[in-house]
Amino acid sequence: MNLSKFNLVGYSKSWWLILIAGIVMVLCGFAYWFWPGAGYAIASQIFGWVLILAGVIQLIVAAGPHYPKGWGWWIAGGMIDLFVGFMLVRSIMLS
Repeated sequence: MNLSKFNLVGYSKSWWLILIAGIVMVLCGFAYWFWPGAGYAIASQIFGWVLILAGVIQLIVAAGPHYPKGWGWWIAGGMIDLFVGFMLVRSIMLS
């Protein structure tokens, strides 16, 4: 077997997407450095939306046909995540 055919380390057809994502991250890092107040507000909004998504996923998993052991804790955790997420999205001052 010729192993040279399987050397795929560092090979990607869409390398330019990774390059663009890296450039955008560097630019966002500089923007966060120069405007920390706005950066914190945006970061708290993103965190709030992620908590809402996590809460919805937890509730769906707990209500599904193959619910996990301790499904009550999944429901409680999902409701808490939803509540905190909505509070973060609703008001930047609370975060």
